[in-house]
Amino acid sequence: MSGHYLGYLPDHYAEDWIQKGIFRPLMAATTRIQSTFVIATRSAEKPSTILDFFIRELAGFASEVLHKHGTRVRKG
Repeated sequence: MSGHYLGYLPDHYAEDWIQKGIFRPLMAATTRIQSTFVIATRSAEKPSTILDFFIRELAGFASEVLHKHGTRVRKG
């Protein structure tokens, strides 16, 4: 916030400061960092209700984010 440094912050983290005019995105249309997230579970066991719910919610959230940014979903 000193005005002397550049750095990357995730969109969701910087959003409040951007809305307040404290930060501003630079080259937002051409720069993006993409991270892959993976869920691993035991295949021999039936997922518990809470694990099943978590996986469905996470997949739904990821689908929304990917759709919003125009990124394709890749299934392993």
